[in-house]
Amino acid sequence: MTQQRTEFRKKIAIQKFPLLITFCFLIIVSYVAFFHHNFWIVDNDGIIYLTAGEQILNGDGKNVFLLNAPIGGPVFYAGINSFFNDGFFTMKLVSVLSATGMVFLSYNIMRNVFDSKIALAGQLLFAFFPWVGIFAIQAENEMFPLFLMMFSLYFITKKHLRTYEIIIIGSLIGVAFMFRAQPIVVLFTAIIYLLIRNSNIRVNLYHVGLILAFFIILSSPVIIYNYTVHGNLIDVDSNFYIAGHSKYQTPEWRDEILRSVGKGTLEGISIDFDLFLKNYFYNQFSSIPKSLFGFDSMVNSSLIPFVPGIGLISVLGGAVYILKIRPNKINSIILVSVSSLTAFLIFLVGNFDTHFFAIVIIPLIILGIINLRNVTKNFTPLLILPVVFTITLSIIHLRAPEHFLLILISVIAISTIFIMEVIPKIIRIKSKNYNNLFSGNVKVVIIIIISLMLVGNLGYSYATFKISSSGIPFTNIQDEISFISQNSQIEQFGLHWKPLIDELKKQPGIEQSVIMSSYFYLPYHIQSKSVFAIFNEGPENDSVENYILRKNWSDIELMYSNAHSNPIDRHNITNPIPDYIIYTPQKMTIVEHGWQPPDQLEYLKILLDPNNKEIPSNFELIYQSDLPQKVIVYKINHG
Repeated sequence: MTQQRTEFRKKIAIQKFPLLITFCFLIIVSYVAFFHHNFWIVDNDGIIYLTAGEQILNGDGKNVFLLNAPIGGPVFYAGINSFFNDGFFTMKLVSVLSATGMVFLSYNIMRNVFDSKIALAGQLLFAFFPWVGIFAIQAENEMFPLFLMMFSLYFITKKHLRTYEIIIIGSLIGVAFMFRAQPIVVLFTAIIYLLIRNSNIRVNLYHVGLILAFFIILSSPVIIYNYTVHGNLIDVDSNFYIAGHSKYQTPEWRDEILRSVGKGTLEGISIDFDLFLKNYFYNQFSSIPKSLFGFDSMVNSSLIPFVPGIGLISVLGGAVYILKIRPNKINSIILVSVSSLTAFLIFLVGNFDTHFFAIVIIPLIILGIINLRNVTKNFTPLLILPVVFTITLSIIHLRAPEHFLLILISVIAISTIFIMEVIPKIIRIKSKNYNNLFSGNVKVVIIIIISLMLVGNLGYSYATFKISSSGIPFTNIQDEISFISQNSQIEQFGLHWKPLIDELKKQPGIEQSVIMSSYFYLPYHIQSKSVFAIFNEGPENDSVENYILRKNWSDIELMYSNAHSNPIDRHNITNPIPDYIIYTPQKMTIVEHGWQPPDQLEYLKILLDPNNKEIPSNFELIYQSDLPQKVIVYKINHG
């Protein structure tokens, strides 16, 4: 017993700084999440997951349809919420704890490969990475499956894998797959690594079989549920997002893709394979690199998001160093020949505007494969992961920072090596040739660099949180410092809805009433049922009566509305009639890529004028406001 206590104390002593960083992260994000993020609007997708889970647990799972995730997450959140009875708190709590676990795992994953100093620096960069903190406070379905995937990567990157650890890897990925489809990337990464790690083919195949077996076993509850309830093994696909966010498309192709929603991604791909390939290679060689490293937006997943493009330098430099790619004759020939061939192929069948990064990515992958033997064996999974990620997920347009959190551990591990190993070598080399000011203070320089990165990312996190929470744009550093020094409070975006919510809560029988609205978070806060509408559905010059009954909506419009209503109406059985309508005039947001939804129908704009004689007589005005936007609410008296 005494020996066990001694060993435990040693482990605590070794982990004291990683634990301290983890604890500080927990305290800070908990404070922000539970004291400064108290209105469910920014992360409103979480409402769909929670209500879907509640609907399943209430016995109406057959009518549930989710466009972007399996039902494991919704059931999980709804199950936990049965104890807390506060969905917003429940989902934030899961996110906070999951992100905290990810911060701790980031150290241990890198410690599997590097020494403690490099791992500690990497953990700091991970903990201060803006999008980790931002999504740590949100009531969304992002962080818990990411925690499970990172937990599996902790075992995958260990120097010696035992059989029970192989089982744990497969189990963790299987559980994560019940929440998101992205764990397939980690599964493929693990399989590839196990197959190439050594020449013991028999053992490697046995371990691959174990991973696959436990992956299937642990993900089987959702698979069995899908098959018995819906007749599909996998009841979620990418078709909706392929249709909505692909750069190259036609209206006919988009409609066909949308009709294939629920039939599997392969069904959508096969509709026009040439067009799919055009979008696929655009995503792979243009969209993903630009979004990852911030070449076209300040909102990116780069190591330092507020300095666009800087993350590419650290990743390329770190990768070259880790792979030990020397400027010798063989590597030079490979680099020149592959780059030239890639450029020639782009000239023939592509274009340099959209496929430029292929000239960088493909030669690096080829050189990486050739020099993979130079890499520390258990670091290999972190190099395989981003490659598999790009190849697999290029079927859709990855447009948001959270989409890249899966490969963040690889990006930070590679970048940390660049900072901790490559930059000191460069300084020392330069110091020999020049009387360099920093020659004797390399450690100080590295500390300054990391400190500036941490402070910069902390400022970026604050600015992003302020913009997303309050809607107030970032102006300049001086104004923000003045704002903070005056102890000014950030007024959370969406609180202007509170008078409307309070008014509707007073309406008799509101819990059983149906509200038609473009905002599915408003009915949630009102605690009513809902019908989702963007007010651009159906034909022009229809009637208000026909619109609220959704009489002339297309099948696609009904599907989208039903998937975002409460309760979800997968088979369009209930066809609810609204008791209230919340109408706000708005222009559709211009999307960067893909389909642009039409603006609201002109004939519906009569609703903005309660005195308009064309408004149906059974529409009773009960609320209106002009600040910060025009909003008007009618009660529909059905007689």
